[in-house]
Order: sequence, then structure tokens, then C-alpha cells
Amino acid sequence: MRAFWAQVSEALSSGTAPQTPPPVDQGVPLPAAQLRTLLADTPRKLTADRVLA
Repeated sequence: MRAFWAQVSEALSSGTAPQTPPPVDQGVPLPAAQLRTLLADTPRKLTADRVLA
């Protein structure tokens, strides 16, 4: 990733467009059980309870 940004910086400094697309990070799959655990631990606030300033 750092090499890509170095190429972009060099290309912009020289006045040309970068030719290399950024690398794509696909991430890793999240097991459904772990997702449920993360969502269960997330604090919730009802829309009706929100105060708009």
C-alpha cells in the first residue's frame, strides 16, 4: 500500500496521472455468531428518544 502512495506522490509531483490502481483489501469473512455477539454488545438508542439540536 505504501508503494502505491509513493507512486501516486511521484506521479503528481511530475504532473502525470498515476497508472497503478490501489490494492483492494477484501477483508476476511465474519462468522455469523461473532456478528451476533458484536451487535448484541452495541448500545442502541431508539429514534424517538433522540434529541435533535
